Amino acid sequence: MATYAIGDQVVCLVMDAAIVSATSANYEFRHIFDILSFYDEGYMIYVPISIVLKDSVRIVDENAYKFHIAKKFIGSDAYYINDYKIVELYKKMDGMCCTTCEEFYQMAVANQPDGTLKCWSCRAYKWYL
Repeated sequence: MATYAIGDQVVCLVMDAAIVSATSANYEFRHIFDILSFYDEGYMIYVPISIVLKDSVRIVDENAYKFHIAKKFIGSDAYYINDYKIVELYKKMDGMCCTTCEEFYQMAVANQPDGTLKCWSCRAYKWYL
């Protein structure tokens, strides 16, 4: 698996309302997608309203939990891709996600002994979660 992280933006090729292989010569357009989560050796990416993809799924409470997607994306669409569907990395996000609330914090660095981030809110109000 590549070294893409949640929040990174990747370029994919779209043909007939589906994302095709990065080596495909036939495609309609290139588009930039945001990575929402890791799932089963691949990534779940955010599908904006302006694009229709055939196999995209609507994010609801159940599959947000299943796919490890932040709750703020409930009601949006997501699409599953593997490394071979990513043409290139467009923009790498500088920061980390909190391991407890899964909120992304730009410019954050690890603050736990295992190399993860736990945000101030989750550390200060652990009884609330």
